[in-house]
Amino acid sequence: MKRFFVPVLMLAIATTSCSKNDSTPETGTSVNKLYRVVNSGPTGAYAHTYNYGANKMVIKDSTETGTWADSVVFTNNRPSALIGADKNYTFEYNANGQVLKAVLFEDRYDSLVYNQDGTVATVFEFQYGTVRESRQFTWANGNITQMIRLYNGNTPQTIYKYSYDDKINPYYNVASSLLWYYIDDFYFGSKNNITKITLSDANTPNEIYEVNTYTYTYNSDNQPATCIFKNGDTEAEMNVLENLVYQYKTSTN
Repeated sequence: MKRFFVPVLMLAIATTSCSKNDSTPETGTSVNKLYRVVNSGPTGAYAHTYNYGANKMVIKDSTETGTWADSVVFTNNRPSALIGADKNYTFEYNANGQVLKAVLFEDRYDSLVYNQDGTVATVFEFQYGTVRESRQFTWANGNITQMIRLYNGNTPQTIYKYSYDDKINPYYNVASSLLWYYIDDFYFGSKNNITKITLSDANTPNEIYEVNTYTYTYNSDNQPATCIFKNGDTEAEMNVLENLVYQYKTSTN
């Protein structure tokens, strides 16, 4: 599993991608917001602590080998930059308030295309003016259900399929799926919690060659309390990689 990162708690971010549902808490209500995720699994212990601010969110990652921090910077209530040890994106917007381009550096940027409902349809990755790769997305009920990676933007390579539970993902009301794409992965911003990811070659889509599963327990608010992340070639041959514990703090929305 990739490491977690949560951006600032401004819900205005939702304009950058798929719209949120009507269950978003009203202003002034008390909500449990994700504060820390701790892993004690065999891949190595870590703790990610989320510090929310008015115009920036900073996350402190503590691992066995050291610590580092990433941040999302907001300008006019929307993300303008994602800055970290291994990334430094700036975001450009169209007239509809959607991210038109995500620039990593001068000759490396992404161009985005949207569906009519505002969800991201395709991300084209440009390098030196040429499409190096693209990713096509399928959505259902606020969740990304499939992603296809295409080499040179037009040759399918890998198919990712996603399954979910029926509980609200604690990241969902924090930021849009698009911002999660640049922090970690689109599914972090899906409405529900990821339970399984399968990978297959586009030439043999029915032959799965990798499986990731996520098994949760929940607290009294139906938020994830723990998660066991497993990986394997098949569901019959899975290895535990991470044992996650979620910690929350009550705050006023």
